[in-house]
Amino acid sequence: MSKNKKQVLDKKKVKVSPQVRDPAWKLPAGQFPNNLRFITEKNIVKYLRKHSMMIMVIFSTLLIFLSIFVVAIDIYRTQKVNTQLGIERLGIENEINFWESISEKYPNYRDAYFKLAVLNYRLKNMKKSRENLEIVLRIDPNFKEGLELEEKLK
Repeated sequence: MSKNKKQVLDKKKVKVSPQVRDPAWKLPAGQFPNNLRFITEKNIVKYLRKHSMMIMVIFSTLLIFLSIFVVAIDIYRTQKVNTQLGIERLGIENEINFWESISEKYPNYRDAYFKLAVLNYRLKNMKKSRENLEIVLRIDPNFKEGLELEEKLK
């Protein structure tokens, strides 16, 4: 200990405990470090009232960021689903073009018109689906799948 510290201690007549001199001292039982004392020694309600505006700003900011994050995830999922639906729709349109060329080559081929009716039904194009189904039932009035599709179109 330096002379200045010893002189100050002598003037105050304070006894220095061995814990203070020991560099690896620990707090006595029941005593908290300064940064945690406000929990037990100060009224938390007064602290919260004093800093209520700051707490509300932080809470509002976190709520806004959480909302932005949730909306971004929803937009991403919606875009992904729309992309998949667009790809599926393009595939169905390609199949329709194929079956239309087959039905032009073979005008009495029942399955080509039935496939066109089903594909148009999947695209929610009910008018074309009914037209193709009428052709199917004209070619084969007892076609079981055609009759089932006719029930769905009603």
